[in-house]
Amino acid sequence: GYPLALLLRWAVLVALAAAAPGRPRRAPSAPPSAPAWRQASRIEVVTVRGEFDAVRCASAQRRIESAARGGADAVVLELDPPGGDLYATLGLCIWLKERAPVPVWAWVRPRAFSAGAIIALACRGIVTSPAAAMGDAAPIAALPGLGLQPLPVAERAKLEAPVLSEVVDSARRNGYDETVVRAFVSAPDEVWALESTEDGRRIFVGREEYVAAFGEDPPLTRAAGAAPRAARAGARPQAVQVARAKRGGRVRDDGPTTEAERDVVVAEQQVRPPVRERLARGDAPRWRVAGQVDGAQELLVVQGPEAASFGLSLATVEDDAGLAAFFGATAVARSDESLGDAVVRFLTTWPLRLLLVAVLLGGIVHEMMEPGLSWP
Repeated sequence: GYPLALLLRWAVLVALAAAAPGRPRRAPSAPPSAPAWRQASRIEVVTVRGEFDAVRCASAQRRIESAARGGADAVVLELDPPGGDLYATLGLCIWLKERAPVPVWAWVRPRAFSAGAIIALACRGIVTSPAAAMGDAAPIAALPGLGLQPLPVAERAKLEAPVLSEVVDSARRNGYDETVVRAFVSAPDEVWALESTEDGRRIFVGREEYVAAFGEDPPLTRAAGAAPRAARAGARPQAVQVARAKRGGRVRDDGPTTEAERDVVVAEQQVRPPVRERLARGDAPRWRVAGQVDGAQELLVVQGPEAASFGLSLATVEDDAGLAAFFGATAVARSDESLGDAVVRFLTTWPLRLLLVAVLLGGIVHEMMEPGLSWP
């Protein structure tokens, strides 16, 4: 009786519940969308920290190639170098532009000074952490144990020419304002921000371009820009210096020796046109001065929000989740330096190099003094 009827009733209720339409299941969350030009389903973060040298250059290239073989659609260089070797830096920049197997982006987290800034500009694009800073990329001379060494004008011009050529090329490739990136490298370069009176668009100009457009000297609001004014009073504009250098023939075979010759070399090495046309006298009514952002005898450094307003940073990214959202990625992997990289770096430090050279020379002397075959 009763138990059987109860079981039948429960069976009918279960069958009706199964047949009735229920609440639809929630679909799994889709990966965040991103524009096609930066969309990447799988990305790999390659960390670059510490003084940039040939070992870190080779390590970064090896890990980027490994990420490409592993199926990564893009690689992100997480940059935090305080500086580094000029030749290793330029070598990696050329490799990133011409031979990288996948698109390589830069993530300034938290600082990219000197070598870090140059490498960031060479990447496909830049994102910054909330407390990021980048810039201050002038070449310097340092000797082991003696620290920084002052550079005469001619030597500085020779060192700055390849760096300026590199960052200007990066600016033209990626749509940055080359006046801004030059101020990372060349201390005498001054920069003013101009805003369009029509649409609020912002551009950046140097002293020469400002004078050409407005017919007067730009306003000086930075102390570092006001000091050298008397020294510049009798100086010719840079355009005249460059023109005179060109009329005098090509730059000497041993490289540029003045800022004018340096700029001739930089201009001749560019294969892409500038991102925008330079302002002329008739353009002045369309622009208003927003302020001076870099003075003479100082190197430009931009913080995270400034990098975005200067057109350098595409977004502020705090962590790997934010990075995945920026690229619309479903998987984020990480690749740090290996133990082998650390060992190679230790073996190539200057103290150990000198020790090994001393052991080698001692062995040679001992071998020459002792007849026959011995331990040296």
